[in-house]
Amino acid sequence: MSVQRKVTSFVTRGDGLGRELLVFWHAGSGVQVPAGTVEPGEPFEAAAIREAAEETGLDGLELVRSLGVQSIDFPEGRAALVRKEYLRTAPAGPETSWPLTNSVVDVVAQADGFTRIVYAERDIDVEDGLEYARFEGWVPSSALASKQERAFYHFRTTKPSPEEWKQLENGIFEFHLRWEPLHPKPTVLVAGQQDWLDTYHSALTS
Repeated sequence: MSVQRKVTSFVTRGDGLGRELLVFWHAGSGVQVPAGTVEPGEPFEAAAIREAAEETGLDGLELVRSLGVQSIDFPEGRAALVRKEYLRTAPAGPETSWPLTNSVVDVVAQADGFTRIVYAERDIDVEDGLEYARFEGWVPSSALASKQERAFYHFRTTKPSPEEWKQLENGIFEFHLRWEPLHPKPTVLVAGQQDWLDTYHSALTS
């Protein structure tokens, strides 16, 4: 299996105790900061700039610094898709109309160069929340990664921006963006992203 490469961008404005962090709310994922998947052959930094622009609609973002890279190995029975794949009903069978993109999935079985996977969507506001969608099928084993590398970057605005606005990402997802004070440290992000902010908060405020 290959490596899934991800980026996360912390976008700030202002200085000192007045510095603020850009966050957005999305109905399917809660409150987040810009993040996404690195395209094949794309450098981490270029991906971070692209994702930040796509998800915020802001131009003139300035890179402050690279914050670091975190690597995780998925446990046995888990993997991540590295590209968009349409689920199949059987190994080497025809593709269905059900796509999955860059999701972390459960590995159920393997056969003839294909892997049977399960992806479940759950209530994001509750630990081990109610499962409300479930996708299961076969994908090429080459589409799965056993490891993830995520690079983190700090950007700041160089132009005036609204206090709140909406952004349509990829013409599909409506993001509701706003600024959150960095002092005291915000605690509004979804669980995994809150851990990232806890790790890099001191770097973002220095």
